[in-house]
Order: sequence, then structure tokens, then C-alpha cells
Amino acid sequence: WIYSVTIKTQAVLPAQTNLRGKIVLSIYGENSSLNDAILSSGRLMYGLFHAGSEDTIEMKSPKRLGEIHSIELRLEVSEWQSWLCDMIEIIDLT
Repeated sequence: WIYSVTIKTQAVLPAQTNLRGKIVLSIYGENSSLNDAILSSGRLMYGLFHAGSEDTIEMKSPKRLGEIHSIELRLEVSEWQSWLCDMIEIIDLT
């Protein structure tokens, strides 16, 4: 199963990430869950999740999630960050 995940970062400075840490998403559905999927980390974050930006990432799951009832999004860094997530949209593409 393929899911399109769109994340919008708030349009206030300095609401963005840098090249340290990683962004992790867990999606919990009625049929299954996708746990601790790394959306981006290290150099893969270059150009992503900047103030006012909208980034779309495709994620694969071995099982259909069904109706989504909750999500967990976290930024794991070893230092202070000012990233502000504004919105998340998840679409089942299959």
C-alpha cells in the first residue's frame, strides 16, 4: 500500500529544520499501523521542511492501514530546533 504524506511547515522564521536529526512519523489505522517511519534525516533533509514549504513524501506499508485514527510526528535532534509543523495530510494512493 502506498500513502502520500504532505507536511506543511509554518510560514514563520526560523520554522525550519537543518541537517541534524531526523523526522519520524507513525500512523495508526483501524487495520494496521506504520511505526517510526523516517521521513528524512541528515543530508536527506536538505531543501525539505523550510518555513512556508509544503513537502510531499510517498510511504509504503506492507498492509492497508484503513481509516486513520491517530498519528505521531516527532523531530529527533540533539540540539534545540525551531521547526513548526502546520498541517499533515495523508492520502491512500492504492
